[in-house]
Amino acid sequence: MHHSATRYYSSNVVLSCDLISPLLALLEPLDRFNQLAPGADREDTEDMAWPGIIVNTIKQTEEMPVIRKADLENHNKDGGLWIVVNGKVYDVQEFR
Repeated sequence: MHHSATRYYSSNVVLSCDLISPLLALLEPLDRFNQLAPGADREDTEDMAWPGIIVNTIKQTEEMPVIRKADLENHNKDGGLWIVVNGKVYDVQEFR
């Protein structure tokens, strides 16, 4: 099969299997979850910057609050829902 024919065939397979719809349903919750990440604004700005250009729109020295394990446990005992992923604390209460 020619390269462009293979690409066309692959596109049709994806469309005929209706793989797009379930993935679209995941995009909004994943985007909302990502916005909960500490420093998400800074990371988004860095991701959108041209390579090799330093972007100073958000302070690089911006401090994130430190949440101790005891604080997290107490918050969750009181009905909150904080989780730790890769050393960052997320409030996922709205996903409950």
